[in-house]
Amino acid sequence: MKVTLVQFAPEWHSPEENWRKLTEILSSVKNTDLIVLPEMFTTGFTMQPESVAEPIEGPTTQWLISEARKHNSAIAGSIVIRENNCFYNRMIFATPNGILDYYDKKHLFVLTQEPEKYCPGQEVKIVDWRGWKIRLAICFDLRFPHWLFNHNYAYDLLLISASWPHKRIDAWNALLKARSIENQAYVVAVNRVGSDPYEFYSGFSTALDYAGNPIVQLAYSETVVTVGLDKQAMIQFREKFPFVKSSSQ
Repeated sequence: MKVTLVQFAPEWHSPEENWRKLTEILSSVKNTDLIVLPEMFTTGFTMQPESVAEPIEGPTTQWLISEARKHNSAIAGSIVIRENNCFYNRMIFATPNGILDYYDKKHLFVLTQEPEKYCPGQEVKIVDWRGWKIRLAICFDLRFPHWLFNHNYAYDLLLISASWPHKRIDAWNALLKARSIENQAYVVAVNRVGSDPYEFYSGFSTALDYAGNPIVQLAYSETVVTVGLDKQAMIQFREKFPFVKSSSQ
């Protein structure tokens, strides 16, 4: 599977400008299976959901479907959704045929007002895409290994959309490596760069293999890169070192 990491700097509270910017960025992407965007890629990590929230059938979802069709690829990233009198930090996984899967962030970031402004998700979401099982997660979820544990090898790829600030980037790097090693799964985590009214973000979007080995790591600038993932190599590694299977029994 080919996965494209899109590390960019969202314009604050400007969905239309971010659609335009990303459309231009993605115009150079060719021959990929999955495109991954950062957390709240249309707005930045905002605690003002009432001013930017969309319904699930809203314009950003339509843009995601359009880009998925254009690239014959799935595309995933989180946005602010209004539903059932709640705001959700929702990671949408859009496919070229218009089918949507989504995951609502379970662990809301306690150092901001996120738990006061957003409703937490309750469901694990694993998406089947082109022969791969993909676990969806958002930013702060990364700190909760029990939530992401890969029971009986339920997933092949852990996909993380994030707005993780530079001042805690060492923790980001350490936690990504740990999640890869303990779950024996590929990890692709896309973080933003640039600044918002509250934080500076240095990126460090990362792809790791099933043993914690780095495939690629980006830093500081807007960058797009496509990496290849080898499922058969992962299966052979798991058969040789069945640590997760043993832990699940």
